[in-house]
Amino acid sequence: MIQLVWKNKKKIPPKRKDFLKKAIRDCQQAINDAWLGLQNTNEPDLIDRYIYEMNAANVRYRFLLKEMRELAAAEETTASVPGVPSISPTNLETETSLLNRSFK
Repeated sequence: MIQLVWKNKKKIPPKRKDFLKKAIRDCQQAINDAWLGLQNTNEPDLIDRYIYEMNAANVRYRFLLKEMRELAAAEETTASVPGVPSISPTNLETETSLLNRSFK
C-alpha cells in the first residue's frame, strides 16, 4: 500500500492577480489560434469548430477582464496606506482588438 505524504509538500496557490494575468494571456493566444485556423481552412466542419473556439475564448476573455477590473478596484480601496502604490483599473486594460475582428 502506498501512502502519500503531504506534510512537507505544501503547494502554495498562485496569487489571484497572477492567475488572472496568465489566464488572459492564454485566452488571447486561443483567440489568435482560432483566428489563424479559421483563415486557413475551407472545410465546413473546421470552420464551425474555429468559430466555436473563438466565441468560447471571447466569452472567457471578457469574464477574466471583468474579474481583473474588480480585483483592481478592490485592491485600490485597500491600498490606501501611505507609501503603497495603488492600482487603477485603467492600467489593467489589455488589447481588445482581438474581440473586434470581423469575419471577412
